[in-house]
Amino acid sequence: MSKFLPILILGGIVVFGVILFFNFSKKMPSGENEKAKEKAEDSENNIPEAPEPLINLVAVGDIMLSRNVGRKMAENKDYQYPFLATKDFLQRADLVFGNLESPLLSGPPVENSSMIFRADPECALALAAVGFDVLSLANNHIMNQGPKGLLNTLVLLTEAGIKTAGAGTEKAKAHWPAIIEKNGLTIAFLAYAYPG
Repeated sequence: MSKFLPILILGGIVVFGVILFFNFSKKMPSGENEKAKEKAEDSENNIPEAPEPLINLVAVGDIMLSRNVGRKMAENKDYQYPFLATKDFLQRADLVFGNLESPLLSGPPVENSSMIFRADPECALALAAVGFDVLSLANNHIMNQGPKGLLNTLVLLTEAGIKTAGAGTEKAKAHWPAIIEKNGLTIAFLAYAYPG
């Protein structure tokens, strides 16, 4: 009998707990019971909250539109030529960022062996057409055509609807971010290069 005493006590406690549970659940005031039902129905009918805003960002590396690339664009009479294989991909993105390594300025073709770059001004509209939204100008080639090349590049890109970061008509403006608002988000781009 002493072996079964703990089992009997435990069984009694369980039975007592079950009786209490059913007894109190039946005696729950009807107002609270109705509130519990409404809450359960509301949770079933809830419309899920809108997801956080998302953005598809494509970031590419250096864009060099000078030397042989410049000649190919001129030969094909197509300034989108370097982007033919990637244009559709770029255009599907919400935001496209790259580093423009070639100042935009009219002039003679640049030799293949030259490390002094210059791209045709028509490239600004081509870059916009293939999907670029923001370009970094903070690199070792943006001043290859001097202040005139930089200013011309800034004007052409602005006219094409492309924002720039990392260069400006004065030092303070070079530190300003390019700010883009897309899909309910505000994104700032900063660009820096080593001083040269």
